Amino acid sequence: MTAAQANSIEPTRLLEERKRFADARAQLRKGNLTQFSSISEELRDYPLYPYLDFFKHKRYISKLSLDQMDEFSRTNIDSPISYRLYNAWLASLARHQRWQDYVATYESSGKPKYDCYYYWALFKEGQTKRAFAGAEKLWLVGKSQQKACDPLFEVWKKTDAFNETIAWKRTQLAMNNRKLQLAKYLERFLAEPEKSISNEWRRVYRSPKRLQKISRYKQWSSKAKPLILSSFKRLILKETELARSLWPEYEKAFDFTPEESADVYQYFAKILALRYDDNAEYWLNQALTLPGGDVIIDYGIRHALRDHDWQRVKRWLAMTPQAERGSNQWRYWEAKANLAIEQYNTSQQQPLLFDTTAINLANEALSTFPIYDHLEEVTPYTQLLTPHISFMENLVNTNNTNALLPDSTLFLFDSQQLPKASFGELSSERSFYGFMSSEILDKPLQLNHQERVAEQEQLTRILSNPGIIRARELYQINEDSYAKSEWNLAISRMPSEDRSIAAQLADQWGWHHQAIMAAARSDIRDNLKLRFPIAFGSTVSSFANKNGIGDDWVLSLIRQESAFAFQAKSPVGALGMMQIMPATAKQVSKSIGLRYKGKRSLLSPKNNIQLGTAYMGQLLKRFQGNTILATAAYNAGPHRASRWQPKHLPMAGDIWIETIPFRETRNYVKNVMTYQAIYRAHLGQEIKLAKSLQSIPARSPRKVTTY
Repeated sequence: MTAAQANSIEPTRLLEERKRFADARAQLRKGNLTQFSSISEELRDYPLYPYLDFFKHKRYISKLSLDQMDEFSRTNIDSPISYRLYNAWLASLARHQRWQDYVATYESSGKPKYDCYYYWALFKEGQTKRAFAGAEKLWLVGKSQQKACDPLFEVWKKTDAFNETIAWKRTQLAMNNRKLQLAKYLERFLAEPEKSISNEWRRVYRSPKRLQKISRYKQWSSKAKPLILSSFKRLILKETELARSLWPEYEKAFDFTPEESADVYQYFAKILALRYDDNAEYWLNQALTLPGGDVIIDYGIRHALRDHDWQRVKRWLAMTPQAERGSNQWRYWEAKANLAIEQYNTSQQQPLLFDTTAINLANEALSTFPIYDHLEEVTPYTQLLTPHISFMENLVNTNNTNALLPDSTLFLFDSQQLPKASFGELSSERSFYGFMSSEILDKPLQLNHQERVAEQEQLTRILSNPGIIRARELYQINEDSYAKSEWNLAISRMPSEDRSIAAQLADQWGWHHQAIMAAARSDIRDNLKLRFPIAFGSTVSSFANKNGIGDDWVLSLIRQESAFAFQAKSPVGALGMMQIMPATAKQVSKSIGLRYKGKRSLLSPKNNIQLGTAYMGQLLKRFQGNTILATAAYNAGPHRASRWQPKHLPMAGDIWIETIPFRETRNYVKNVMTYQAIYRAHLGQEIKLAKSLQSIPARSPRKVTTY
């Protein structure tokens, strides 16, 4: 079918062809091949005619020959149905034990199930050496493999190719992956002492305090090291103080390699830093001296930020790899550090990090706090010095980390660029840090929007692409999965300029998710109307108003969660545009007096937005109107968001966001805040970041006395 034919199809004819297409599929499902073939012949010029052939072959897949499969693949090389039929055919070959055809045609896609079939087919075809090499590779994983692998594994384990060493390797993989039942199963293949070590490993996993008796592990000497290293991580999580006291004893008793010791020190450093522990700096510095120490630099920066120790922030920033140092993120924090140090140097009357605004906010909040009269007063100096005192007490050699700094990094401590100049450069960019810089300078946020409209000739050219034609038609008949496959394959083969035109087409069709994804991979990233559409606007506005929240916040959250893909399904079970978990949907439905109609109802845009906005409203109320905390809670859960709040004093929003322990949530909140400013522009509102960024309230406020 030519482009001219595709574009000139009369709407009435197209509607009739869609109806006949549905009729043909219905006849095929009933097994009426005569009627199916008759209708198919009428649809040879219909864009989805190849799909009728696909559905027929798939229904009778067991009868498909190698030649027929090859012919279908050649004919439909530009369509994903060639891959879909191929995968279905492979499964059929395995079910019907057509091993010769399987070996002749198989190309690995990285899916263990089909790889197992392939190596089993090799075994059945007499290629034993290759089959058993594949069996070992598939078996050595830290989880249970597909049942399709069982026949291959059974014959392999009865040969000399399988031994106790291989079984012990997999046991270690299983335990490090927390698969205790698999490790228990593997014990039958182990000899002593590995069998006893495996048994003890499972016991100490459940009760890490067993590490207190070091003698039980000394008997196994170096063979116990995998158990010890793995179990110490469990102990660090559950009993940090005990782990801290026991580790030196284990270091003396076992000959750990520098890499093995580094693994434990890094884990100590990361966990303590993520918990905002004052002792984290000691472990961060120790880990830095060991192999692979650069992986904890980000943790060091964030721990220093949480302590408001700007000199330490600069020290850690100086150690970031050259490739990362120029990022917006670290340029912003270097400028903030320089600004704080500059302010301190010009006013010696208050400590470096002492912010009377934060204290005033804390005391104001306490005026209505019910247990105010019973709270102990603390001085700002005590609050300020706690992390520094702890740092000095725990750091063995105070010059240790400074000595690590190469001369090329020392200039960062005497940065010649004024903070205002740094913020000025950043403020020209459309990003979280660019917007934050603009607000620090009290400048308008720079959206850098550029709307570029494709010419009709360009649109027609893209519409002539067979994959785009099929994708559009599949989208029109609500075959979402097939439509996305066709679209994604088509645009993956386009140059950037053509993808931008395709994105505009998808936007015209109301296919916002695909428009957003295509634009992100094109040369029109500055077209904010296209990349941030006001989709389902009336529904969003209605439910947002009902729940006392802003349209801009709702649209920003939807854009982050699914980019308006109303059929979205996450690996963990979240559904719909606002990615609601079924358990949450059930709970929210009950709270608003709505009957929950099951998981499928969450794929309805209206239902999803109704429940999602109700949940957002509940979170906003729980966190007393703070959208930053409510946004973090939507992603990570309200209990975590509450636990991450500063303990006694309010904290600046940018520092709080940067020190969120979960990277996913950290980036999630930054994105939603950034998108919110963009949507405010679209909605004709004042273009600014959320007011909540000014201060994150404390979890347990205390009155602070100033002098």
